[in-house]
Amino acid sequence: LQLAAAMDQSSIYVLVHLPKCGGRSAFKAFKQIFGEDKVLDLYTNLFEDEKENDLIAAFNNKTLDLSKYKAICGGHIDFDSNRDCFQDRKPLYVTLVREPLERFVSYFNYLSMADEESKELPGRFPSSNPELVAMAKSCKDIEEFYHRLLQGGDAEWQTSNIQSMFITGHKDCSVEKVIDCLEHGFHLAMPLPLIDRFCARIAAENGVRAQLAPHENFSIKRATGTDIKPEFHTLFSTRAELDYVAYYYVWAKCLNEENRRLRDRRWLFNGWPRLI
Repeated sequence: LQLAAAMDQSSIYVLVHLPKCGGRSAFKAFKQIFGEDKVLDLYTNLFEDEKENDLIAAFNNKTLDLSKYKAICGGHIDFDSNRDCFQDRKPLYVTLVREPLERFVSYFNYLSMADEESKELPGRFPSSNPELVAMAKSCKDIEEFYHRLLQGGDAEWQTSNIQSMFITGHKDCSVEKVIDCLEHGFHLAMPLPLIDRFCARIAAENGVRAQLAPHENFSIKRATGTDIKPEFHTLFSTRAELDYVAYYYVWAKCLNEENRRLRDRRWLFNGWPRLI
């Protein structure tokens, strides 16, 4: 059924890019699968031939012809927004989720890297929030950065359930809403460590030979998992509990699917059903 839906010409893949969850790599893989001219690039935000035009605005205003595109990437699209911007196309939502604290460490490292230090790195894009960059660079470690975000009110939910917010499209979401969206709203959701399988699935749905997902957005490593104190991990887990639900739910679903495939193969090779 998924294959039939993906091959339907009325549908279009929509990457819900959770920040620091492999979105740039998935975007480049989409261009390999569909061709560069078939992927709507809402990262650059500009028409190549008319720099004064805002591409995101054209998408949101439905003045952009989507008929030639197979996928949409960028633009901070979440699950619930832009519902009336796909015109006559059926959105197939896909996403990658990441271990929440690992994602936050990556975010801190990304912000801590000065744009002038990274301009030669392939795939590197400057941060859109200079104030956060300045804050991250001024902090001695990730814990100071975390608590300074909390002191400022954390209006953008940088420290808590940002992945769940994008998955559901709402800040005030619940466990039930997160699971319902992942179970019934998304065409494909996989954990970041399985990004190659994620890309292979989409390639297979479209009759294209899969390639390994390219790695993008390299950053300096001011913080690593070994720097995280148990107390900070506990605090972070308490405040990001919905993101942990989403991450482990996606992992469990992928593992259950893999176990089902193994059962099916064992049945096939044995020649008859057996209890496993």
